[in-house]
Amino acid sequence: MNTQTHKDLKKIKSFLFKKMYTNKIIIDELSKATSKMIYMFEYLLDNPLNLPSSWHYLNNVYILELEKIKQARVVCDYMAGMTDNYFNYQFKNFKLN
Repeated sequence: MNTQTHKDLKKIKSFLFKKMYTNKIIIDELSKATSKMIYMFEYLLDNPLNLPSSWHYLNNVYILELEKIKQARVVCDYMAGMTDNYFNYQFKNFKLN
């Protein structure tokens, strides 16, 4: 990496650190989002039949017959595929507010 590129990279990193990574508003929003994700994960793990019916089977085994760790994997995979808008819709739909 040439000297100018290295200097530019350091400027970008400094900017991101000051304006993004340590920004109180962003940290607060991240904390809220993380709490909501944990809450929904625990809710779906306790209520796996509230997953869409297409998620009720893993390798042809009914979700209620799976070990808890495998149920958790199904819930995790389901949530990982959510868009932000769909997550917020489901959060309200499950009345998790």
